[in-house]
Amino acid sequence: MKLIMLLLIFSSFSLKAELTLKDVEVDIFKEGKLKKDDVMSLLLSGSHEDKNLSNYLLSLVYGYGLYGVEKNIEKSEYYFLPLLELKYRDIFFVAGTFWSNSRNPEKFKRGVILLEKASEEGDLDALYNLYSLYNHGRYTNKDKLGGILGKNYDKGDKEIALQYGKVMIDVLIEKQDKLGMLKVLDNLSRISFKGYEGEYYYVLAGFYGYTNSPLYDEEKRNYYLMRSYENEYYAAEKLLKGMGMLPDLPIEK
Repeated sequence: MKLIMLLLIFSSFSLKAELTLKDVEVDIFKEGKLKKDDVMSLLLSGSHEDKNLSNYLLSLVYGYGLYGVEKNIEKSEYYFLPLLELKYRDIFFVAGTFWSNSRNPEKFKRGVILLEKASEEGDLDALYNLYSLYNHGRYTNKDKLGGILGKNYDKGDKEIALQYGKVMIDVLIEKQDKLGMLKVLDNLSRISFKGYEGEYYYVLAGFYGYTNSPLYDEEKRNYYLMRSYENEYYAAEKLLKGMGMLPDLPIEK
């Protein structure tokens, strides 16, 4: 009887120790401790029942070059393509992110469309990436981006709120929409920017600082630039020095 019990205990321990897709998923997003051979052996085998999850994880492994695997967007694409039709999890974000970094114009276009779709559905990570493309001049639909940011600026993410302010400066100056700018400023005033005060004041300075802004006000621009500088925001320091409003000394930290 004791021998049987010991065998049962050992068998139970062995089952618990067996690597699963869920283990790999947790490792990818949180731990990063598993070995390449163990992970790839499981993902590429037929020993699991969830093919969609294994395809999803393989698309991440190849797309980001995890576990020392060579980064290969084509291989990642092979695994995420079947998941797009299924609208599997955050696959629009995954595929959109990888394709939007492609040099292939058609894939880039498809990637942007997927990032827009994911962003419109409230995926803030996709929205970050869409804004990054805009910030680097690779995405030019500022009206659409501003609209998506406008629906998400108050979701508790300070960086999204700041991006909303920055994009709306561009959108509303082009439209010469003074009331729209005042509304955006009012929206931003309702957000807590604790820890981001320097960048927040810098954004405010932008609303008042451009000579073609409907709110152009040199005094307010300088005030907010100084507040930004006082909160150790480097861009404000650099700009104030360029304007001759600061001695050429670094911020004390």
